[in-house]
Amino acid sequence: MYRFSLSGLRRDQDPPFLSSFVMLDAQGQRALLRRNRDTPLIWTDGEGGGAVAPCEAKGVVDFAAAPGGPLVALTAEEAPGKRSRMLLRAAQLEGDRLVLGEEVRITEAPRLEWTSAAPRQGGGWPEDWSEDEQETDMPPFDPLALNAQSIGEWGPWWRGGVRLSANRFGIGVSTTYSGIVAVLDPKTLQPRLTARVPIDREHLEVFVLPVPSGALITLVANLRHTEFIFVDEAGTVRAIRHQFGEELAWGSESPGFAWDEETALVSQTHSDDHIQALTLPALSARRFSREPGFLIDGGSTPDGSVHLLARTDRHYRRPHNWRLERWERKDGRFVASEVEMPDFRRSSAPPTPPALPRVDGTPAIGVAGDHSTRWCARIGATTTLRLQVNNHGGVANGLWVELGGAAIVERYVTVEAVALEDGTTSTPCVLRGSVARAELPEVTLEAGFAVPARAPYGEPMPLQPSLTLLLRVRAERLGQALMTVRIGPRGGVSTTGSGMVGRSFMIVEQEDE
Repeated sequence: MYRFSLSGLRRDQDPPFLSSFVMLDAQGQRALLRRNRDTPLIWTDGEGGGAVAPCEAKGVVDFAAAPGGPLVALTAEEAPGKRSRMLLRAAQLEGDRLVLGEEVRITEAPRLEWTSAAPRQGGGWPEDWSEDEQETDMPPFDPLALNAQSIGEWGPWWRGGVRLSANRFGIGVSTTYSGIVAVLDPKTLQPRLTARVPIDREHLEVFVLPVPSGALITLVANLRHTEFIFVDEAGTVRAIRHQFGEELAWGSESPGFAWDEETALVSQTHSDDHIQALTLPALSARRFSREPGFLIDGGSTPDGSVHLLARTDRHYRRPHNWRLERWERKDGRFVASEVEMPDFRRSSAPPTPPALPRVDGTPAIGVAGDHSTRWCARIGATTTLRLQVNNHGGVANGLWVELGGAAIVERYVTVEAVALEDGTTSTPCVLRGSVARAELPEVTLEAGFAVPARAPYGEPMPLQPSLTLLLRVRAERLGQALMTVRIGPRGGVSTTGSGMVGRSFMIVEQEDE
């Protein structure tokens, strides 16, 4: 497994995403890839994960290929008027250079008409837009173009986005500039299906999944409302789907996966994350499996007898949270087995933070409520609140904690104790007038780091000294009231150097499950 260097990245910064990837041989020894907008790279397998080398590919924006098929490249080329446009060209790798061939032309693209349930602004067909909807100071609209460049106050910009996708059945092309959707033959790159869908450049994403009998087109409005359209090779809309049962189709963020000649897998993320299996061409639907998680990506053997699927939950998208499933056909049915996910996390400890000087003088305490605990309890019950406490100032020898607000004054809650998370210190709270106060004389917070106003780019900054406090409170009355928690250094004047957090505390008869 090859790992890219993290040099120059901040501790909290993600590396560039992989925007294009094509395996160059059947043995999996070489691949052509691109990270976001960087120069394309050629990866060659070898000891320690192999190595990558730059690939000369002037003007290439994206590329794709069906397994074992020729490459097609999306290029940006200058057009009359010093404006650029995007074209498809056959491509071939020669040494460390991607050589471009003939243009893959789209000569016709009839409109697809159907009754759509997807939210859309405007008329959908740019050539029919009214004068109020027309873009001013733009080159003439070309319904057969993939993308066109405009030049504005801040320089050139592209008026739409183009996507390429590939599987064993072909190469899918879609654009939000003109609404073109197309399927290219996996061996000859000749257009097998070309059409146009109504578009909304700012709010609509368009995906194309090639299948033997046509294409499954997915429209996603505002990353949420989803509509599936099956179009046969003659350019006829055969079926549409925008619901699964009583739920709206929702959040399908990819072209889907061609399981076989008559089945496509798509994601559904409305009430829970799972995969739906659509039967082609009717688009009848059923839940693919009981396992949760939406579809990240997948791959198949040339004959479709083995599939590898990656899925995860929407809130856990980092690769180390993915689940890999291998589906193999045995005795006429597919059997699933789990595949161990490679560990994509750092192979070594992050770089040591720079040795910054410590702050002298008065402590500066910061307080924040931990997101893992709710400020809510059932009446008569005791709950524990977690607080994150850090120090940006000088050393703090001892802390005090005061709880106030209507929740304390009107006895909605009583405070039983304050403790450190590690269990080394615990002390009761004493009610003094309108606040409940606890002293922690033995607790020390080191002086904070003197972080420069403008930190050097790419250098990780050390975390400020911190600890976790636990507040054990008991719910006494039904209702809702503000509770504040102020934490400061002992020995200071009044509230100097202290920090505070406040939230509404709710007492209920029964907590939600």
